[in-house]
Amino acid sequence: MPAGQNEMLSKSARTLPPRASRIPLQIFGPLLAVIIVVFLIAPRGSPLLLCLMAVPAILLIDRSWLQALRPDPLSLTLLGFGGYLLINSAWAASPAIAYSKVLLYGTLLILTYAAMAWIRQASPETRARMAIGMLLGFALGGIFLFIEILSHQSIQRAIFNYLPALRPAGKNLTIHNDVVVAIRYDWLNRNIAALNIVLWPALLLMTTRLNRKIAIPLCIVVTVAVAITTLGSFHESSKVAIVLALLAWTMSRLAPAWARRMVAGAWILTTIFIVPLVLLLFQQDMHHSRWLPKTAKQRVILWRVTAGKTLDAPILGAGIRTTKVNLMAIKKKPVLQQGYVYPWRTGRHGHNVYLQTWYELGAVGAAFLLAIGLLILRAMGKLPRPAQAFALAAFSTAAAIAAFSWGMWQAWFLSSFCLLAVLMFLAVKVASDDHWRDRENCASDEPVAGPAGPSAGPSAERANQRAAASAGRE
Repeated sequence: MPAGQNEMLSKSARTLPPRASRIPLQIFGPLLAVIIVVFLIAPRGSPLLLCLMAVPAILLIDRSWLQALRPDPLSLTLLGFGGYLLINSAWAASPAIAYSKVLLYGTLLILTYAAMAWIRQASPETRARMAIGMLLGFALGGIFLFIEILSHQSIQRAIFNYLPALRPAGKNLTIHNDVVVAIRYDWLNRNIAALNIVLWPALLLMTTRLNRKIAIPLCIVVTVAVAITTLGSFHESSKVAIVLALLAWTMSRLAPAWARRMVAGAWILTTIFIVPLVLLLFQQDMHHSRWLPKTAKQRVILWRVTAGKTLDAPILGAGIRTTKVNLMAIKKKPVLQQGYVYPWRTGRHGHNVYLQTWYELGAVGAAFLLAIGLLILRAMGKLPRPAQAFALAAFSTAAAIAAFSWGMWQAWFLSSFCLLAVLMFLAVKVASDDHWRDRENCASDEPVAGPAGPSAGPSAERANQRAAASAGRE
């Protein structure tokens, strides 16, 4: 091992909390593998999985851990948003439920920062083990979902037939002669969303950990497999998400700064103007469109109803979780108007985080959401260039799924976004470790061709700049 690499590893090891040496490094790879597999197979368990990600940091809390937490604009904005949520709960339809959601938000925020602090202080060797575990978990979970989608959930049907005690209650299963012959069409929607969430951190790790000749074809195969799995599912939101993510990745590879500006513009447009956009969709009679899926037409109607209610409290909003509380308070059976595919009422949640923010948190909440997204995009501009495209694609995936899918206060949904942040943070840190990026020439000033093209440490970058300046003078 080169001397420079040894020095880097020993320096990283000294930054760990004193009690870290008591934990064997071997556990972190299997831990990440289990977390990713469980997340892809049972995404509702994401809050528990986020806890497992943060366990090392929480158990090893000491001054060195706390010193790693430095206030920055994004952290302060997230804290300010939490403070506003606490105030907003006072006028919610059910303050008790609202305060519980504020507690959830605060807990997830602490767990996310704890996991990131541990990853930041871990040695490159530890991060590498975590990366291997993450890739292994992604491979196992991805193969499972690929088979399930193409075989109409044959694995789960076999499990439910062999172990009837595991059969879920309700109308999720079609049973004939005590044999499960089909599972509800949208049973895997959460899993498909989870698959798309993990995709981009995993692709970044592949380009970092593998040789370029292997990484490029493998990334193509994995992306195609995920696309087939997604398009073969019934989750329309993930289909939109993977298309937008691929566009964002492609643009970022060609022009990173312009790609971020375009995504930022889309974020601003969606966050600020979601209410008039929804009203325009309904005015254009999109809920009667023949080419839109039924679920999309249903959303146009419930979005229109929700948009109309935002005018009742446009500045401060109606209060956290008011959407569901008010709906559950309605005792009358909803009446389906002729020609409509959905009753004239809101849903259990907004099916759109941006619209739900305006309804429940008002313009103040929308301003916080806008600032959080822009600060995240700003931070992406400081990442190594090869990592920027994957981070922007991951952001686009999350933004698209948030625009069409579940409610913003669902614990598993919030936890999924937190897991995405932690996994992308891990992938970026691994990509930045010279131990893996410059295996053969870590002490050289010559540029090294990495997985995503010519890249190297700061010394190589300075050498490239000097060569370019010299060429310009000639």
